[in-house]
Amino acid sequence: MGKARVYMCAYWILRSGRHILSERSQPVSLSMQAPPEAPSLSLSPPHPVYLPGESVTLTCSPPPGAPVAAEFQFSRDGGRKISSRSSDVHALSITGPEDSGSYTCVYWIRPSGRKIQSPGSRPVSIAVTAPPPAPRLSLDTPNTVYLAGERLNLSCSAPGAQEVTGYRFYKRPPEQSSEELPSPQGGPQLEILAAVGDEGSYTCQYWSRESGRELPSGLSQPITIRVTERPSAPQLALAPPHPVYVLGEWVTLRCSAPQGEGVTRYRFYRQRRGLIADGVPEPAGGAQLELRAEMGMAGLYVCAYWTLRAGREVPSGESRPISVSVIELIQGREVPSCASDAVSVSVFPAPAAPSLLLIPPLPLYVTGETVTAECIVPAGLYVPRAHWVLRDGEALREQPEPQLPLNVTRRDSGTYRCGYSTELHGRHLRSPPSDPVTLSMTDPPPQPALSVDPPSRAVSEGLPLLITCMAPWDASERRFHFYKDGAELPSGDTGSEISTTEPSIGSVNFSVLSILRASPSNTGEFSCGYELNMSGRWIPSPRSQAVNVTVRAWSLPIPLVAGCSGAATALALLLLLLICLCRKKVAGA
Repeated sequence: MGKARVYMCAYWILRSGRHILSERSQPVSLSMQAPPEAPSLSLSPPHPVYLPGESVTLTCSPPPGAPVAAEFQFSRDGGRKISSRSSDVHALSITGPEDSGSYTCVYWIRPSGRKIQSPGSRPVSIAVTAPPPAPRLSLDTPNTVYLAGERLNLSCSAPGAQEVTGYRFYKRPPEQSSEELPSPQGGPQLEILAAVGDEGSYTCQYWSRESGRELPSGLSQPITIRVTERPSAPQLALAPPHPVYVLGEWVTLRCSAPQGEGVTRYRFYRQRRGLIADGVPEPAGGAQLELRAEMGMAGLYVCAYWTLRAGREVPSGESRPISVSVIELIQGREVPSCASDAVSVSVFPAPAAPSLLLIPPLPLYVTGETVTAECIVPAGLYVPRAHWVLRDGEALREQPEPQLPLNVTRRDSGTYRCGYSTELHGRHLRSPPSDPVTLSMTDPPPQPALSVDPPSRAVSEGLPLLITCMAPWDASERRFHFYKDGAELPSGDTGSEISTTEPSIGSVNFSVLSILRASPSNTGEFSCGYELNMSGRWIPSPRSQAVNVTVRAWSLPIPLVAGCSGAATALALLLLLLICLCRKKVAGA
């Protein structure tokens, strides 16, 4: 703003050959104002390309030190106005390629009541593209129904020559929302161990790189997986039911399925010899197999049957084994053989289950932290030769040491067990697994934003200075910390000059550092952070971007400085009160 100048005018008239000067006009004040500088336009999030359905925030920022803007206007493609408002941000919801274009913004200032427009910002391009096409999901063994305990392999195939960077699989149980399934290394295959209760619809998607950004594809067509229990085992009986049979006698094996099962076929097996015969269901139920007693037929026998479930022929469990013994009579007399060589049998207690300990023992771990899974073997007869760790039933690796260090990532979340291997008299033994221990993880809280009042980040000595730390969302338990030149400032009221203020409401997402009378000692680099209580653990966020604050010494007389300082202090206290009241009203709404 230039200095105001006062202008007046007068005129001369010619009377009787003399020039006579009139009185001067009323004074007019004329002020000169330099045109405002062009703003800068930024995008958040700043992607090289956007997808339909995403949102992007355009922020129009006047240069530092510019007069306070009274109005902002956002335009597209060289002048097509899309928004005019008092706020410096415009939220754009992307619906399709028609939102692609070049965006600019301007702002207005109002010096002395006149509206003056700034030059336009540099254009910012927004490119919109369609998401990658949906992949194809397939099963290696497609069936209408699966038995509990069967292993299934899902394969996710991206169409065309896509630069795929990762895959994800999802499961949607009946009448529930979809949940993401853990997938090792984000590969295109996922192995599932079928279990009753795991019925649901499975889908997948992939991420491909385009224009420097990883874009998610649409979801594949769903595949529904139904799981059923294996049919109950049949009963196997002998007829006639003798404890031993003589060479040449006939023995009948009869296999009977439980009542109500629609049996399609039976099979008879001799343990350690495999299948010996198929049995055809009889009209009266069951199936039978006749055998002639021979010396080579002694052994244990079992049977099973097949039935239809949802159009698939599934096998039952095996029946209880039945022993068939055969003897040979010599001249009508049962003659015993010679005794075999003696065999020594030693019995030792089974290896005891170990215990698994996570070090440090925390209720929740943060991505990037190091946690050690230690397998503690109880003292006793056995010396561990190797230790093994299971995550969700999947073996990680076997190693001599009892400690397994983990650099926590999302895929490390799960239920862990451990065990050990040992040897006794040349025999390799494995212990039972330990009790399960759950490892839960989370990402660190997002970085807060630090703002300064006055926005110029420069304040005169004696005037108030307000520094606000804003977290991205509300939380019921959060602790803020402020730092100056890297050192933490004490929390709470630290005297009459510096204090921190947080609104007294149920959820807190900001804190204000109040310096009521700034002094040159307050010049420095300020930053802030906060801690979030998650599952009983206080987890720190990254620190905010650092802001440099300068306190200038006054050159005015001391009484004037004191008066200005008092007025500014009162204004700062009033501003803090208004902030707290506004936050309380928002929380109540």
